[in-house]
Amino acid sequence: MKLYLLRHGDAAYDITTEGERPLTPLGISQTRQVIGQARDAMAGVDSIYCSPKLRARQTADIACEALGTSLAPEIIKPLLPEGNIHELEALIEQSSCQQILLVTHQPLVGEWINRLTDRNDLAYQMSTSCLACLDLLGLCRGGATLDWLKRP
Repeated sequence: MKLYLLRHGDAAYDITTEGERPLTPLGISQTRQVIGQARDAMAGVDSIYCSPKLRARQTADIACEALGTSLAPEIIKPLLPEGNIHELEALIEQSSCQQILLVTHQPLVGEWINRLTDRNDLAYQMSTSCLACLDLLGLCRGGATLDWLKRP
């Protein structure tokens, strides 16, 4: 299974409701750029999940548009910044999909990529609009290898 982990794009900080921070023009541009770099590799994405936060939903919508897919992102709470890794893994285990895109936040994306690859150097490389491709063999520590990491 291929697992694509996309951290949301750059978001505005001048909004008082934290969950409703929209993407900035830079966040929109960088998300389009990084998905454009990976479009061919991601042609087989058959499921998209994203966090309920506005910036993640907007990032997922941009990814769908850039990939040219008609898939609609499914909004799930385990992808929130404070999301539960075990709930997320249970969802992935139940899926019959072979290429899944997850749009999420730090610290969740960093903790999960480090756990799955059994590395300690990847979490801080997951800046905004950063996209990682994992070859997933199992949902456990060291159960995946990093195929590539793309930055805007």
